[in-house]
Amino acid sequence: MLLRLAVAAFGVLCLSAPSAAAASPRAVTVCSKRATMYETPGGAVVGVVHRGDNVFLLRRGSDGRWWRVRARFGTKGWVRSSVICREDR
Repeated sequence: MLLRLAVAAFGVLCLSAPSAAAASPRAVTVCSKRATMYETPGGAVVGVVHRGDNVFLLRRGSDGRWWRVRARFGTKGWVRSSVICREDR
């Protein structure tokens, strides 16, 4: 009986815990020679990334033209989706 309760409790914990893979942002590659990162789409410049740099996709804008990313050096900002390599879009 005690063993059944322990197994059931473990199952509940596994179902309620978020998976690490689901929480991890997907890495995508910059294909433009130089891509500007903005605080908001079209807003103030917060950084620059270059061709071949990996950035991590945090979310896509509602229209799909802007992506919120985190650069490997930690800066978060918005880039145009067109700067991301086609195979990653």
